[in-house]
Amino acid sequence: MTETGKTYKRLINNLLILGSLGVLLVASCARPDPPRAVVIVTNEDGKTLSGAIVKLDCTPGQQAPNQFKCREEVDFGSETDASGRVEFLLKLPAVLRAQVAWAGKNDTGAYVLLEGDGFIEFKEDEVTEETIIVYP
Repeated sequence: MTETGKTYKRLINNLLILGSLGVLLVASCARPDPPRAVVIVTNEDGKTLSGAIVKLDCTPGQQAPNQFKCREEVDFGSETDASGRVEFLLKLPAVLRAQVAWAGKNDTGAYVLLEGDGFIEFKEDEVTEETIIVYP
C-alpha cells in the first residue's frame, strides 16, 4: 500500500472514532424528563373518588422546622378526574406534602367530608404514583 493510501486509511479510522465519540456525547447529554407524579384518591373501601381536591405544598426543613423552603414556588392544587386520578408536573425534583379533601354523599346518602394526606417524591425521568386514602 502506498503512503497516500495509508494516510487515507488512518484518516477514515480517526473520523469513525470521532463520529462514534460524538454520538456517545450527544446521547449522554440528553436532558432528563421533568418529574411527574400521579395521585390516586380512594376511600377506606378502596373506591376511587372523583372531584377530590389535592393540594401540594412544601414540607418543613429538618434544620429549621418552622421555615418552609422550596426551590420553586409550590403551592397549588387540582381536582381528581372521573377515575380518581390527578397528575402533577414539576420543573425540579422535590418531596412535597399532598393534602386531600373530598366532600360528597356516602353510600347511605349522608353528606361527609373525607380527608387524608401523604408525601410524594418527584424524581427526574420517573412518574411517581401515590395512592392517598381519605377518612372521615
